[in-house]
Amino acid sequence: MTSLSFGIGLFIVAIVIHIAVWRFRRPKNHIKALVFIFVVTLTAGLLAFKKVNPSPSSVLLFISLALAYISNYPAIEADSPSVSITLKIADAGLSGIKKEEIGAGISDDMLVLSKVRDLVSGGLISLKEGRYIVNQKGRLMARIFILSRRLMKADEIGG
Repeated sequence: MTSLSFGIGLFIVAIVIHIAVWRFRRPKNHIKALVFIFVVTLTAGLLAFKKVNPSPSSVLLFISLALAYISNYPAIEADSPSVSITLKIADAGLSGIKKEEIGAGISDDMLVLSKVRDLVSGGLISLKEGRYIVNQKGRLMARIFILSRRLMKADEIGG
């Protein structure tokens, strides 16, 4: 069994499990659930193929694919204005869509409120007495972003 086939095959198994779990019942904390699925899949795969003795490079390939998937999952899952616009234009087909119609259906809820809900469900912020407060986890993440921006000398947001 090649490193490529074991790593990619196991990754596909994890994705199938992910889809099955989400269709049955979406977990509260998506990232923790994904990490759990990938760890269990890797462990089960290594135990099942113990006699074949998968190479370290196949395990590294699986871990790399899993980490890339997990880190990009929030973007895939998000109700993104860019994705909504692209889908709207694609649905219009060859006839296209008028410039004025592009923004229809994109609201503050899509742009901001859904992100606030994600921060609350992720435990980064909480709502107390009508005000959003950053939690310890959120403070840590903010410090990491601030430090990385300083290291890159990126003073402006988005810079």
